[in-house]
Formats: sequence, C-alpha cells, structure tokens
Amino acid sequence: QRMSQIGAEALIIDSLAPAVGGNAYDPEAANRFSMAFRQLNCAGLIIGQTSKQPDKKKTVLGSTLFEYFARHIFELRKAQDEGEDELDIALYNTYHNLGRTIPPQGFHLSFNGTGTHIESGPITAPELVERLRTQDRILRLFRRGPLKVDALVKALDLKETNVLMALSRLKAKGKVVKDPDARWGLTSLQTP
Repeated sequence: QRMSQIGAEALIIDSLAPAVGGNAYDPEAANRFSMAFRQLNCAGLIIGQTSKQPDKKKTVLGSTLFEYFARHIFELRKAQDEGEDELDIALYNTYHNLGRTIPPQGFHLSFNGTGTHIESGPITAPELVERLRTQDRILRLFRRGPLKVDALVKALDLKETNVLMALSRLKAKGKVVKDPDARWGLTSLQTP
C-alpha cells in the first residue's frame, strides 16, 4: 500500500539474501519471499549474490526457487584496469521463463570528481567478449570480413565441432553463408 501512496511503479531490492528474512537456502523461505513480492504487484529488480564455484555455472546464491520464480536473471560482469577511473560492464541474460533471451548489453562507465557518466555500447573488453555465446562471437568476427573454419577455431579457441555447430545454427537463421572459397561470412541481410 505504501508504494501506491508514493506513486512507485518499481522496487529495487539490494540484496536478496537479507530481504528473505530467513535462511536463503530454505525453499520455504524462498517461496514466502517470492509470494510476498508478487503481492506488491509491481516491477522489480532484485540484486543477489552468485555462487562462488568458479568451474560451474553461476547461479543465484540460495534456493533454486529464486531462479524458478524469476522472469529474467542477468549476470553482471566488469572489466577494469587497476587504478583506472573507467570500467566496462556487460549484462548477460542467463535465465528466462517469460519471453525470449535478451541479447547481452554493454556499458562504459567513467567516474570524475562530481559523478558517473554511463554510456551504452558494444561489448569490447576481451574478458567480457569471451563470455558471449559462440554464435555472437562468430558474428562479431564476421563484421571484419569472411573467414574459413580453421581461422574461426583459432580466433575463438574452440573445438572445430563447436564452431561448425554454431555456423550451422546461424545458417539456419539466415545470418551467415559460405562462399565458393569455403569462407563463411554475414549474409547480405546482416549489417556489418
């Protein structure tokens, strides 16, 4: 009721674990939190920590119910040189249960003595580009021109079978073609 009194249409919660009001790993606590949030009947951005297992897929820290109830989950990554007043960040849509996947989004932040300037733009930092799906990485390479499969394998540091599978999927979507010299590139429908 208080949100409607002040005219709020969205709620930002930072951070999920303390907002649960109990053990974040307890499915009942996760269920109670999710049901209470839905009763607010508003858009929400809930910031949560991720698991610390470096070799596994990052997941929301706590019960898996947090992911099941989410409409979209984004992972935020940054690239910043030590001591710099600028950084690049990327948002990757890692999970969705309503609608389709939202393409990765890139942002450049610069800090000065009076504030922060934020610009949206392409994902360019190498450590952020590596996190893109193989198909997206291939399309980025093709913006510079057509390439043979062996050049793609080397540039992407992937197995040939993975590259061929991604090319096959991109071809089925009408995004890439193979020329008579066995080079793959963007179709005329794709803008470089």
